[in-house]
Amino acid sequence: MGKNIWTVSFAVFAMFFGAGNMTLPLILSQGWNSSWPSAFIGFCLSGVLVTFIGLIAGVMARNTKEFFAPLGLTVGFIVQAVLICIEGPFGIVPRCLIVAHGGIHAVFPQIDAGVFYILSGVLLFFLASNKGMLVKVIGQYMTPLLLSLLAIIISIIVYKNINSPIVVSGKYNVDAMVDGIYKGYLTYDLPGAIYFTTIAMTYLKSEGQSKSAMIRTGLKASAISSILLIIVYGVFFYIGSHYTEELKNVEATHILPTIVSISCGQILAGVFASVVFIACISTAIAAITIWTDFVYEIFKKFNVKYDIILVLSIIATIVVSNLQFEGLIKLLMPALTILYPLLILLSLYNILKKRQDIKKG
Repeated sequence: MGKNIWTVSFAVFAMFFGAGNMTLPLILSQGWNSSWPSAFIGFCLSGVLVTFIGLIAGVMARNTKEFFAPLGLTVGFIVQAVLICIEGPFGIVPRCLIVAHGGIHAVFPQIDAGVFYILSGVLLFFLASNKGMLVKVIGQYMTPLLLSLLAIIISIIVYKNINSPIVVSGKYNVDAMVDGIYKGYLTYDLPGAIYFTTIAMTYLKSEGQSKSAMIRTGLKASAISSILLIIVYGVFFYIGSHYTEELKNVEATHILPTIVSISCGQILAGVFASVVFIACISTAIAAITIWTDFVYEIFKKFNVKYDIILVLSIIATIVVSNLQFEGLIKLLMPALTILYPLLILLSLYNILKKRQDIKKG
């Protein structure tokens, strides 16, 4: 496979693999103990399969304007505005900063949350300002480093627990699966899929690919990134199930760093803190860019500069970050309950319609 496929695959994976994707599988494995395989299936249905459908639809539509066109201008704009608000400084980006701080704080408790959010905001500004390099930087540099460090740490944890028995219930647990589906929605990866593919397709266009080549590359990259997500989620569920007793009363953002500290010691826990930071910042860069682009398109006729919108967006992110992880989950759920079914139907519609268009073309 070509270099572009791997670059886009890794970039899309990293854009997804942020705060919720690292935290929610571990919360489920803690909550369902021996029934974690049922929860894993449910989580993959909503967190991977539904997201994969969104990726395919996004690739075939090639941009958000085409994707939301069936809703009409007014309804399409309203739906996008709500989604973008959650994707940007009022949902996903602050959640990334919260989890990133949780990973750092578990190893270096002296680091203040407020200071961390401000410094992360400054980094976000510099990285998001050069959006033309977004896919290349994340796909070619940040993600390989992330996966390499993650593989080393996970291998050590699995090795340490290789002789430790794991209790798995032979019975299928419907409640665990339903909770898995519910938690999978909270990753917010379906809306992300629609917008992340737009970034990826823009990158492929800049690389000189034809429309048909862009679609082929996008579809292959979508499949690879989805497989990577399933593998990582499976490992997280497996690891989390080994530490049920040790992690009682540990807050959500500290579960994975605590597991690493127990299994690998403080030095590798420090290395893992950088893994969490890279993963969260990768997602945050993509999400804040999507939000800023959307707002800029609305206000550019008033000669408002892009960087001003980006700065204001990052300030809003820092303020919302103080809600903490559980507070943001409660804030996001009502909107997701309403919008997810609509987005699933819209994704299926785009796939069917664009498939017919491609055949005619």
